[in-house]
Amino acid sequence: MSRAWRIAGGTVAELEHEPALAGEDDVLIAVEAASLGPVELAARAAVPGLAAVGRVIATGPGGRHLEGARVVVGPAQACGDCDLCRRGAAPVCPAGRTLGVDAAGTLAEQVVARACWVLPLGAELDLPGPTAAVLGHEAALAYALYARAGVGPRDPTVVLGDGPVARLLTQILIAKNAGPGGEAGGDRPRKIFAVDGVGVAEALAGAGPRATIAVAATTGADAPVAGLDAALAREVTVIGVAGAHPDLFPELAALVVRGELDLAGASRVVPIGELAAALAAPRDGRALVVTIG
Repeated sequence: MSRAWRIAGGTVAELEHEPALAGEDDVLIAVEAASLGPVELAARAAVPGLAAVGRVIATGPGGRHLEGARVVVGPAQACGDCDLCRRGAAPVCPAGRTLGVDAAGTLAEQVVARACWVLPLGAELDLPGPTAAVLGHEAALAYALYARAGVGPRDPTVVLGDGPVARLLTQILIAKNAGPGGEAGGDRPRKIFAVDGVGVAEALAGAGPRATIAVAATTGADAPVAGLDAALAREVTVIGVAGAHPDLFPELAALVVRGELDLAGASRVVPIGELAAALAAPRDGRALVVTIG
């Protein structure tokens, strides 16, 4: 029997869970550690969990090259064939699924993913330890925000947020020579990031003419929109970012290997048996990584 866990009302319940390979390029991953997004997002699926690191233990015909590999998997499991996928929009593929949202997530002993959307670790991209799971979601979302906003070297940037995505995004901006500085607004166009569920109204109010605001979609449907009309009148560009394309994973892993992105410092690692207590504890701005295998 394979096990999984569900989060409901602050409690953690164990489930029987036997994932099966459904597609020719599916891989079955024995989960070492899972990265949990906000509970309100992760709990949409019977098995939550948006990302993981683990080892491939079974494959379909299209995934045999990954057999035995240690891999990182993120939430986006797109079809790979539609027009949106061909234009690099895998996180919003209408025919795809999202782990931990509308498909069984990573808080389990085993999870199924598409071979084309996992990153094999090892050689130049060796990321030891459970915090490698953070690369699949929090770090990837941070990088997607950076990329979608079109940040250039020395661009003035502002990061509004108090969680792991904000921490990791700040590190990415510094690594790319565009570290945060100054206040929102001013005469120069700015890149403003609203992440971790906070900062949307502040970003709209403070954006100067022709600024760009990148908003992480995980802030939720109830995020404040006060000031939107005024911001649009200043020709402010507002970009929603639902997630990261898995093709970004190698660049992220390279940043970690070079010491420019600290996954461990942005993570809190707990064993599965201590997850309920960890969920009840106050937030401390770090990603929650749950060790399973």
